[in-house]
Amino acid sequence: MKNICFTLLVIFTLIGCTPAVKNNSNANLVSDTEIIQNIAENTVIDERLLDQEILESMLIQDIISLLIEKNTIISIVDHSLTDKGFDPEIGYFEFLSHNSIKWYKDTSGFRFFPYLYIVDDENIKVEVFYYFIGGGRVQSSTKVTSGKYYIYITKNDLIARYFRRSNRIDNYTSVKTFETKKYQPEILNFKVLSDTDVYAFGSMQGQGTNRIRSGTDVEINDIYYTNLNDDLPTSVRINAGNITGWINVSHVDFINTETNTVPPVNGILLHNTVNEILIDFGPRSVGGKITGDAIPIRVLPANNSERLFQLGNNTEVHILEVSANREIINGIEAAWYKVSFLVSNEEKTDDREVNGWVFGAFLEINASGHYF
Repeated sequence: MKNICFTLLVIFTLIGCTPAVKNNSNANLVSDTEIIQNIAENTVIDERLLDQEILESMLIQDIISLLIEKNTIISIVDHSLTDKGFDPEIGYFEFLSHNSIKWYKDTSGFRFFPYLYIVDDENIKVEVFYYFIGGGRVQSSTKVTSGKYYIYITKNDLIARYFRRSNRIDNYTSVKTFETKKYQPEILNFKVLSDTDVYAFGSMQGQGTNRIRSGTDVEINDIYYTNLNDDLPTSVRINAGNITGWINVSHVDFINTETNTVPPVNGILLHNTVNEILIDFGPRSVGGKITGDAIPIRVLPANNSERLFQLGNNTEVHILEVSANREIINGIEAAWYKVSFLVSNEEKTDDREVNGWVFGAFLEINASGHYF
């Protein structure tokens, strides 16, 4: 009898415990739906719970959230550069949010404007507009060039990067680079050439959202191409403080339009750069020489100003100042330069220093000096 009672007690105990064990097991399970919901709500998730199937069912924004949490770096490469002996990596980036990234490149002299666009549930696009302003010391021949990358990334690319199966993406288009109107180390502001409407989109379709005046200084932080095979953009995105948007590229002095048919004159090409160097290093930090015979040196930076002196070809001068205005003389547009030079007095004793203004078309900037 005692044995029967003991047996029944064991059976009832097991029956009573079984549901409790089952319920406790269910409490520890986390469904795929709950994982995705927690990611959407920025709840920390144990990544061991994630697998390929779960990530494939997520929105692309949720995958970006996972990559942000892990500070994931994505590299963009061009394998064809390896065959040419160059580093195949054109740059790399990390997500900052669902609509912004930070772009990097292990080379100085670049200025980047990166943009992130979610195209649809399976694709994103990264656009990187850049200036190359050169690195190291100032060179008289350095021009600021510009270009843009269009990078196409799928959700599967992001999943592969999350699982560390791959960190490189090579699906991108690069437009042809072109020279801007700027020479380093200038501030990259450009001037609006004529009154024009400002549009919300690069295609400049529809009604203009604003209007900008001729002579306004603007920052250009993006470019738009009607066709990516075109040599030059059709519109540029400007920022002028309270006015932002897109204007036709022909309305701003952005693209270098000089041709090789007319030999460039240093005084024309370099006046902004020279001015920047004078500000940074002081007067006389840039030298040059006169080009032409009997070139007038004037009291003021104007063609109708009193003639102070005249200098012959190859006379060496130091540059003290650059005029704020430019003039067009004999079809050549240039700034005026205040220069310092030595002349001998009538007694042939000590030379004396004379300062005056010379038109830039008659001045060749010294490209072999300490700063140039």
